[in-house]
Amino acid sequence: MKRRAIVLSKVLIAVPLLATSAGGAWFLWPMSLVTPAPADVEASLRLAGINPQALAAAGVNAAQTTGLFADASSYLTDALAGLQSADAAVASSRHDVERLERAVVAGVSTPEQRTALAAARSTLASAISDRAAALDGLTAAATADLTPERIAALASIRTNAASWDQPVQYLVVDRNEAARVEFREALAAVRIAGEQGVDPDQTAVGIVNSWNGDPGVAAATTSLNSNLASVTAAWAAGLAP
Repeated sequence: MKRRAIVLSKVLIAVPLLATSAGGAWFLWPMSLVTPAPADVEASLRLAGINPQALAAAGVNAAQTTGLFADASSYLTDALAGLQSADAAVASSRHDVERLERAVVAGVSTPEQRTALAAARSTLASAISDRAAALDGLTAAATADLTPERIAALASIRTNAASWDQPVQYLVVDRNEAARVEFREALAAVRIAGEQGVDPDQTAVGIVNSWNGDPGVAAATTSLNSNLASVTAAWAAGLAP
């Protein structure tokens, strides 16, 4: 398993010498890359949908969390700047789209602004795609030492969390939109009934119980209950200076 380097890593960069009549010469100069700050590693992992809750639900234990954090740190030594730039591009492009959309919705946009909106939307889509590629690279490096089953569970959590705000153990399974909406309403009905001290709707209870009985959800729930405390501790240790 890879571990975070103690010394600064080295890369070679090409530096031009004084030009000569032959057209110039180059030599390679070593440049040190500083290991990224733990807070930057954490922020990058969370941006990729990797956090203690997701790890625990996917069946990752404390030792594997320590290795994952170290592998992510190693990868980000020379990839952090690119990822941060890609994320900043998404934020900037989204701001442009929202600004132009407000003008269009308000009915005060010019023809130039409407044309610019189409271009801004295209730029945003491209920026999102670039950031996704950068996050895919980080995820692949960070999870390289995990089993395929745990990698797949984390991928499902990441994908489903992008569209659904549901407890993490329910994000390990793939369901269509209609099933997700039905479950969301049933879960809310059971929760509200509990808060009000009344008997919940039995149809809602049946839907929630059906989801809880799914083997994938049941395994994620068990793992979450068993591993979350130790995984959270290992994650916090990775953040220590």
